[in-house]
Amino acid sequence: MKLFTSLLVAASADQAVERFMTQSFINCEHNHLATTGTNEGGASCPKNKVIRVMGATYGRNDADTCHGGNAYGNWPECSLDVTEHAAADCDGKRSCNYNANNREIKDPCVGTTKFTEVLYKCESSEGVEDAVKESISCEHSHQGNNDRRISCDAGKVLEIVDAWYGREEQDVCNPNGSSHKHYLVPDGGCNRDATDFMSDRCNGKRACSIKLNNGMVGDPCRGTTKYSTVQFKCKNECDHLDAQPVFQAGSEVECRTKANGNKKCIATCTSGNRTGNRRNIWTCDRSDPVWVENKPCA
Repeated sequence: MKLFTSLLVAASADQAVERFMTQSFINCEHNHLATTGTNEGGASCPKNKVIRVMGATYGRNDADTCHGGNAYGNWPECSLDVTEHAAADCDGKRSCNYNANNREIKDPCVGTTKFTEVLYKCESSEGVEDAVKESISCEHSHQGNNDRRISCDAGKVLEIVDAWYGREEQDVCNPNGSSHKHYLVPDGGCNRDATDFMSDRCNGKRACSIKLNNGMVGDPCRGTTKYSTVQFKCKNECDHLDAQPVFQAGSEVECRTKANGNKKCIATCTSGNRTGNRRNIWTCDRSDPVWVENKPCA
């Protein structure tokens, strides 16, 4: 669903130009509730563009969307901001189909069927590898999603930036907003570093579970329900392959990355026949990541 178009057609020398069309998609809580314009596959962006979530809500704010033939004469004002959840799933990817649910977050209106609406834009993929995303997985299923997976698009792999297990906020992984002592943050906080554990599990993979429990990293606060928080990047898989280009000692190397993620490295040849090739060229196509020596030193 296209909402509006923003065009910046002129800029001074010190200003960047950005053009994008703001778009949205809607997913019903249950498939049988689908109506026109809903459950159509989520977000997608063209080549060299990636998704950036601008906002997302979960609930019901009209009677016509995702009604599945039901009549909503009096529906409650029901909306929960789930932007962070949608961004964790979608930002930096070419396609995504996020759909909130009551297992993952607090039910904003019990007994009312709901839908997720995500507002997004497609932006340049340049610089996306430096973007840090965050995702959370609950300790137990009754708290919410307790086996969340993080993932990257084809040609990219995970790199864990930071990870911890414990509880720093009462409202996280607390679907009913309970004030029971099991959800309270202990004095001094509750935090067990899990960066090395998650790095060993996830680095270099395209998808990975961030589920943690006491048996994996120990219990930082007994009697308190916990959750894992993981910050990560999606890096070019060409940079993480075990087999990397091998250049001659003393050669000068220049590597460039195209907008589509493909890489090319050109190196000077320090030995060999003077009449032969004086440049050593390696390339890596991110769609099928492997380094290929196109021109060896002769």
